[in-house]
This record gives sequence, C-alpha cells and structure tokens, in this order.
Amino acid sequence: MIRIRLGKRKYVGNGGEKTPLHPFLVRQLTGWDPTMTEQDVYDAARGWWKLSERAEREQYAVIVGDGVVRMVVQIGEWATNGDRRGFAGILLQPGQPIHDALIGSDDPAPTTSRNPVAYFRHELEAGICRCGCNEPVPSGDWVQGHDQRALHQLVNDDFGGSVSRFLDWYEELPAAED
Repeated sequence: MIRIRLGKRKYVGNGGEKTPLHPFLVRQLTGWDPTMTEQDVYDAARGWWKLSERAEREQYAVIVGDGVVRMVVQIGEWATNGDRRGFAGILLQPGQPIHDALIGSDDPAPTTSRNPVAYFRHELEAGICRCGCNEPVPSGDWVQGHDQRALHQLVNDDFGGSVSRFLDWYEELPAAED
C-alpha cells in the first residue's frame, strides 16, 4: 500500500504552482482539515506527487490527515503531469475489510521523514499462494519456492514427470511476437 500523509489544507486554485492544470485532476485544495468534503479530500490526496514507478504497483492508497487514516482508495489508474504522478480509484466503504481495518486508526506507516509518501504492507493485502497450499503471500503470487512446486506438479501431471517431454513440447510452440 502507499500512504499519502496530507498536510494542512491549502488553496491551490487550478492545479497549483508546481503542477499546471491537467484534465486528470482539477482541484482547488491540497492538504486536509475536518471541514473538507469527502470529494475534496479525495482530490487533494490523488496527486500530484513525486513518485517512482513503484507506486504504480500498489493496489491501495491510504490517506492520512492529522495522523489518522481518513480514507482508503483502491487505485484504478495513474496519470503523469511533468515529473509527478496522480491516481484515481474507488473509495472503499464500510464493510470492506481493508476500510474497516484502517479507517480511524493511527498512521500505518509512521516516520520522522518529511516525505508524505511511504510504502507499507498490511496483512489484509496478502494474497493466497497460487500453488493451492492456501498460505498467505504478502506480495506476488507464490510463497517462496512454491512456484517450483507448481511447475514440477504440472510436469508430473501433463508430461509423466519427464522434463525432456515438457521441453520438447515447449520448443514446438509458435514463437510469441513482441
């Protein structure tokens, strides 16, 4: 998950000084205060941030205002504006496990850094290993080593355990076009 810590509310007009007007995110405010509407907080949190490509691998944005989680967004798309990135997505609602676990809680990625962006993993973000063992995976598709287990099971089931038969079959496949 990516944590966005909002500072004090500030009027920025159309886009702000650092980022020109952009159709992906037109907003009047940045930061947070308790009088802001949900839409204002959402727009303030979406961008524009100096982020690496790593951000685009994150599924959720956790929005923190005044040290407390105010909003969780399931990220659906990214846009760039110069050297900055912004996101859009769906606000998680009560009854959704990640929303219920985080909303109203303290900042899940506390740091002394002035950087408002931090990355963290939450236990509810874990997936389930694809090999069928039902073990949780904090990121990716496999528990360490289970990808090999799945591959060898496929060779056993479909090729009688013969790696040579599997490789012969694989080499006969049409070449994939880039």
